[in-house]
Amino acid sequence: MKTLYPFIAVVLLVSGCAQFQGIIQTLGTPTQVQADVAILGALAKPHIPASDQTKIHLFATQLNAASSLDATQLLALIPQLNNPQGQALIAAVSAYINSALAKWGANNAQTLAYGHAVANGLLSNF
Repeated sequence: MKTLYPFIAVVLLVSGCAQFQGIIQTLGTPTQVQADVAILGALAKPHIPASDQTKIHLFATQLNAASSLDATQLLALIPQLNNPQGQALIAAVSAYINSALAKWGANNAQTLAYGHAVANGLLSNF
């Protein structure tokens, strides 16, 4: 049962993040988002196979290197994972970025700050 708790936490976050109106109103600072993503990554990592961990690392590295960010760029970066926990993690972190895109728009410094926060949160574990 203990092994299900991290998965359940990620699933609950994803289901909650699907309602963008709510998350936009409560989106924390980039520092808070980075901390949240680091916690989610730590919870999910033991349940994600090494091959998908490598893909998550590449996604985070490319996201961190981005100098601008829009929905098309984000979609192009999102990795195709074979593991449901990895997929849930990517969906959750994408929701943060999509929320920033909805609030501040594409190619905006604030949106990019959230993209980098997500990337750094992932890189702390992957």
